[in-house]
Amino acid sequence: MSEVALTTTPKTEIIEKVELQTITEYLDTTGLTKQLLPNEKAMFVNMAQGFGLNPFKREIYCTVYGEGQYRQCSIVTGYEVYLKRAERIGKLDGWQVSVTGSFKDGTLAATVTIHRKDWQHPFQHTAYYVECVQKNKQGQPNKVWAKMPIFMTKKVAIAQAFRLCFSDEFGGMPYTNDELNVEPQEMRNVTEPVQEQVQEQAPVDNRQALIDIIEKHEEALKGKPLELSVEALNANDSVKITEMYNRCIAYLGKKGIQI
Repeated sequence: MSEVALTTTPKTEIIEKVELQTITEYLDTTGLTKQLLPNEKAMFVNMAQGFGLNPFKREIYCTVYGEGQYRQCSIVTGYEVYLKRAERIGKLDGWQVSVTGSFKDGTLAATVTIHRKDWQHPFQHTAYYVECVQKNKQGQPNKVWAKMPIFMTKKVAIAQAFRLCFSDEFGGMPYTNDELNVEPQEMRNVTEPVQEQVQEQAPVDNRQALIDIIEKHEEALKGKPLELSVEALNANDSVKITEMYNRCIAYLGKKGIQI
């Protein structure tokens, strides 16, 4: 099982400048700026500017988890950013990711092979499911990893491989959300806008509410509703999470299940 991507994109600027005004407008227009502590906001702004990550393009967001003295803030980027920037460098000569083994016996692994035009030999990196799987407090894979172990392992492998292969260009870049060893239900994406008309219908913690619904009514939601809900959680997209929460409520209601 493998994926192949080839590129002949000419070299362009790797980092596109992101103005401070753009980042500030994003935080202000979401209405969630006040949820970030001053040091967290400064870290987010500096990371976005330093690496040219545009929050309007969802290239960067901020994940906060824990409360009080246990509060932690992580600046996160999507693995697609690594792919786009590798193409801009002009040295990428194709890449592929292949999967071997099975998560059931702990042998699942994803190997990424990257070809650079300026290297004689290809670069290879392998990520092992047992080392990168995110687990809940009970020691079991969380909902996202349990539903999509192959996809999640591949995402981690891709991000790690491109960061290692292009270390000069990607050194210090924010990790992807999939590399953070935090349970999804503990995370709060405080830099994603939520549509007001939907927010009025859903609880404040939409992520946890959707996870609770999945855990309690997994059998009733099997199929597309469950798949789309997991995708929304995996993308950490507040708008989609809220949308799927309401859709699941309506779907279950048609089956006579009241939430």
